[in-house]
Amino acid sequence: MSAVLYLAIIGVFYALLAIVIQRKLANPLKSIETQLIMQEKLKEIKDLAATDKELYMKKQQEISKMMTDSMKGQFKPLIVTFPMFLGVYYLLLPYLFSGFAATTPSITILSIGLTYSQFFIALIFIIGMAVTLSLSSRDKKIVKKQMAERKEQSNNNLNYTQ
Repeated sequence: MSAVLYLAIIGVFYALLAIVIQRKLANPLKSIETQLIMQEKLKEIKDLAATDKELYMKKQQEISKMMTDSMKGQFKPLIVTFPMFLGVYYLLLPYLFSGFAATTPSITILSIGLTYSQFFIALIFIIGMAVTLSLSSRDKKIVKKQMAERKEQSNNNLNYTQ
């Protein structure tokens, strides 16, 4: 097999492994739910800005805390995947491919000349974005459905107690 094919296999494997690690370390459903809740709260506090300053400040602090927690959760996988990328990119690939660090284009895709390292980065970026966007879209649908079910269930509980 050619070096390009091996490099593509390693790139696909790395991109998929990084996505799996990201989804294991950060709860994507909770992150999306937090974003949707923050959007709702932001709509609420827009109205409060002109009327009730005290309540406005309190709601803004809630949103700020939610944003901080959400960002912490999103950075957790980076602690694992970034060193893993550095190891693959700077240690494994130059060891496996003698021309990996070359600056002369070796691969031509759609009449664009790429070096092995550029090809690897482009490949993991494209695969990572495509898979992440499709999973994110699916996750958003799941979270919206769960939130609607919870809201309906709480409305049924309220109606039942009355």
